Amino acid sequence: MSICRDITERKQSEKELSKHREHLEDLVKERTIEFEEKNQELEKFNELFIGREFRIKELKDKVKELKKQLGLDN
Repeated sequence: MSICRDITERKQSEKELSKHREHLEDLVKERTIEFEEKNQELEKFNELFIGREFRIKELKDKVKELKKQLGLDN
C-alpha cells in the first residue's frame, strides 16, 4: 500500500512564510542602518555640547582669574 499526499498547499505556505521572513529581515536591516545614523548624529551633537560646556567653564575660570588680578574679586 502506498500513500501519496498533495503537499502543494504546504509548500506554498512555506514559500509565503519565507517571503515574509525575508521582508522582516530587510526591515530590521533598514531600521538598524537608520538607528546607527541617528546614533552617530547624537554623538556629534553630544561632543559639540560637551566641548561648548568645557569652553564656557574655561572662560568663567579666566574671568575669575582676571577679576582676582584686578582686585575685583568678591
